[in-house]
Amino acid sequence: MSLAPLPQTPLVSMMLSTYNHERFIVEAVESALAQDWPAERLEIVVLDDGSADATPELLAPYEDRVRVLRQENQGIRAVVNRLMEEMRGDVILAAAGDDVSPPHRVRTLVEALRANPSAGLVYSDQEIIDDTGARLAPSFMDAYRLPRPSGRIRGQLLRRNVVSGGACMLRGDLKHVVHPLPEHAPWEDYWWAWAISGVADVVYVPEVTYRYRHHGANVSLGTTGARLAAAQRQEVGYRRWMLSQVRPGEARPLDVVEGIAQLHAIFAQIAQQTGEHPNDVVASFPRDEAAAEVHVRAAAAALAEDDVTGATFACGAATAAAPVFPPILTLLEPIRAQLHAAPPPVLATRGVEVLADAHELLRRPALLSAYGERYAGADGVTLVIHGEGADQGELARALLPVLAEHGLDGDDAPDMVLVTEVPGGRAALARRASARLGDDLPAALPCALTATAPVPLPKEPVHP
Repeated sequence: MSLAPLPQTPLVSMMLSTYNHERFIVEAVESALAQDWPAERLEIVVLDDGSADATPELLAPYEDRVRVLRQENQGIRAVVNRLMEEMRGDVILAAAGDDVSPPHRVRTLVEALRANPSAGLVYSDQEIIDDTGARLAPSFMDAYRLPRPSGRIRGQLLRRNVVSGGACMLRGDLKHVVHPLPEHAPWEDYWWAWAISGVADVVYVPEVTYRYRHHGANVSLGTTGARLAAAQRQEVGYRRWMLSQVRPGEARPLDVVEGIAQLHAIFAQIAQQTGEHPNDVVASFPRDEAAAEVHVRAAAAALAEDDVTGATFACGAATAAAPVFPPILTLLEPIRAQLHAAPPPVLATRGVEVLADAHELLRRPALLSAYGERYAGADGVTLVIHGEGADQGELARALLPVLAEHGLDGDDAPDMVLVTEVPGGRAALARRASARLGDDLPAALPCALTATAPVPLPKEPVHP
């Protein structure tokens, strides 16, 4: 998806949600108003979700500077959906009534979006503070040992969420991608990251732009027991949905395997919090073993053809239907063994890799036209052209005029790498690729064009 350049001074819309935050709401609003950003280009909309304390009275003096809305208590989904409906800015960010926005927050995130024109969302680190404002941890990411991926991060999101709602900013022209918050998405930040990663880059900003308050009544951080188990049950549903939706080209096979493992781990965590037997926890979730069996058969057939990618994604779909299904566990063993059998070849590529056969490109140069139309000017995508057993110099001389004829030799041309002899051969290249171009490659990888039918290559394949 092509994103338009941001205006010189974008209109910033900040959505601030609050519920029974009388101890903190004044500081939250004051910190939002104190942003290093022109006041006429900053709109702040506060939604009080039915507070039963003094929050409404404390917000009243600010109604000439921020827009204050109130509703009966309806929970996070209704709050996010109503606030998002009000957002009109070129960029959108969120805050909570118990947290604090440092003065540089808006400017830092806007500058990050401007510096990364392919990014639909940027996210940063945050500081953890206590109810008095004292620092508990200088880095949320370090405290919870979170990775900091950038690019098309959908594969990473199968493992765990790395984006926190208070520490991110998204493009206003992608509001339609994330709004409304669907029923299967229990948290806005996890949904925003997933939805936007399907159409644009998600970029990490190595700065602290938010102060997250840990005060003992948080919805997520620090919760235990039945409350934590309830949140984890919601997460199970969302993870199953993600596994049902992810496709080759959007994540690596290993990401899917790790996502399945993480789902299984959450069942054990729920049992630990509630004292239930893990089998009883699993049995409490709906499952469709007939649908799972269909995917298992597809996975077994793919594995018999040495198609590890196809087998892995079929196992992901089966897990979405029936999370702990013995035939899936049986298939995952050889899949893991193959994925870890040999390290992938080291290539100078940028994130997403699309694999093509050099000889097929010479036979069918129209493939290059289709690829060029889709990826001209794209960042983070590399076409890996494999010429097994060929002389690399001779192959390059044969390909160069074909590439030039199809406009793939200029400064705006997609990145390309030509390889002939690599450790593990074509199988190793296929294991690390996100998509294929043409017929002469493993069928499990999505393709741009085949001899039998045109199948669209995902506009933005993902290979974190």
